[in-house]
Amino acid sequence: MKRVPFLLFIILFAGISTAGVKYVAVVETDVDIHSGASAQLNSADVRQVTAELRREAVKNLPRGQYNIMTTETVYSQGSAVLEECADENCVIALGSKIGADFIVRGTVSKLETMFTLIVEMYETMDGTLVASSDPVRYESIRALIENAGAACADMYKSFANSQSALQKQQAAPDTAGRQPEEKTVPEFKSEPEESPSTKLSVGVGAFFANDFGGGLNWGGGVQVTIPYSGGGAYIFFDAAYVEAFISFSGGGGKWESGNVSISDTTILPDMSRSYMNIGVFAKYPVAVGSIKMFPLLGIDYEMALSVKLNADGYEYPFDGNDKHPAASDINALWFKFGGGADAALSQRLYLRAELLYGFRGTNKFEDDKSVDNSANVKTAGGLTVRVGMGINL
Repeated sequence: MKRVPFLLFIILFAGISTAGVKYVAVVETDVDIHSGASAQLNSADVRQVTAELRREAVKNLPRGQYNIMTTETVYSQGSAVLEECADENCVIALGSKIGADFIVRGTVSKLETMFTLIVEMYETMDGTLVASSDPVRYESIRALIENAGAACADMYKSFANSQSALQKQQAAPDTAGRQPEEKTVPEFKSEPEESPSTKLSVGVGAFFANDFGGGLNWGGGVQVTIPYSGGGAYIFFDAAYVEAFISFSGGGGKWESGNVSISDTTILPDMSRSYMNIGVFAKYPVAVGSIKMFPLLGIDYEMALSVKLNADGYEYPFDGNDKHPAASDINALWFKFGGGADAALSQRLYLRAELLYGFRGTNKFEDDKSVDNSANVKTAGGLTVRVGMGINL
């Protein structure tokens, strides 16, 4: 495959953007401290109630105006601190810290044999209570969970309708000629929906990579093999569904040339080379407990900075002179796929690990030799293992 212009990667990097929508964080349901002992709710019950509140928010708040923050985002950026919150003010402050415009929290209490759930929605900017559900009361926690959805749905719909009416009222012209009052709720824009996790993060890490199987084959044992193994460092930029990176590496291998079926005519010089890679991958994160896992698929352009062969005490640099190829003659485009996982270390820091397998397109050296000498190009592939640490911006 021929080399791809560097401009392609600039265009891909420029495609990362964000949208201005309102973020709603449904935080962990609270168990009223005055009745917590008698309620005897376990962590699974609490998570189920919270999941019902979040599911109804996704169903009933208009898409394109509100984005419901994912479970893993709320967990990684605040759930540990949330356990220390004893009142609404603490929850609201935490919501503002993790970038939420509105906070939704349910509270379960128990009086004698009756469970009660009340859900409230606050604006984090000033702590205003903007919506509240009707109390849901049942004698079993299971019945409470099953019927919590309807009450929450009514609350979300009422909130959305009131916000829409307020927006229209603020947008109406002032017939008395007075200056319009300052808006307390921004107008919603018709922009593509965006997950709050598309806020950029950056990170650094180390990796190991190899390239095996590539080269040329003339038949009868006559061949050239271009192996490589090595490692280095990389910088990555992440926007939830897109990861872009740049890396620098060094390493080498045995450049095999000659008739491999006759050992005394086979030349095995040591090869050393350094590389810069730049690439972009599409990804789709999925929460598995406290870990965020994602598949990866994309392209990686490999640019040789220097290549040298060392045989019998002589050094043969790939410099384009004296019939030697240039280092750029073995630049190549890779198509890679695999997966990775992020583990939160704190509200902003996370650990990332990735495993990729790729297929390399042919380089100029292989293309030229295959045409000039009627050789067959051998398929190349390789593995990449990366471990890094990122920070949410």
